[in-house]
Amino acid sequence: MTKSKSITVAAFFLAILAGIPLGWVFNPFDEKANAGQMEFGGIHDELGLSEEQKKTMKEIWAKTAADMKSFDRMAIAREKDERVLSMLTDDQKSEYDEIMVWFRGERNKMDEARKARHEESIKQTLALLNEDQQIKFRELIENQKKNGRIPFMNGGRGNGGRR
Repeated sequence: MTKSKSITVAAFFLAILAGIPLGWVFNPFDEKANAGQMEFGGIHDELGLSEEQKKTMKEIWAKTAADMKSFDRMAIAREKDERVLSMLTDDQKSEYDEIMVWFRGERNKMDEARKARHEESIKQTLALLNEDQQIKFRELIENQKKNGRIPFMNGGRGNGGRR
């Protein structure tokens, strides 16, 4: 295989693989990650919903979240990977395996750097707050962790990102 074909195949796989973690992070239908959002971040008040409307809306979206579990995105990703790998020669599979080892290593380094940066931001924030604010801030962090989130990590919307 020529070098340019190898690079093209590698780029193709990396592009596909890059989409998988994005799906894990940005899944709006994930029940665990969105469990605390069933109140819709104050939208009930903004819409002026009655108690009955609030109850019905919560039921609608709780059912939607439960139904979303039936869409197994990972199964489709696994099948796609298997199908793509079945097209490769043994040499290409070996090269692919090398790329995956590199990819996982780089991703792990990046994850560790992000975690360290996030922890530093929490420390800096706590230093900024008075004692009462620190208590409330810690409570917010713990509530987000209980809901399977990384506190304050979803694009600045304040709801936290998914682990």
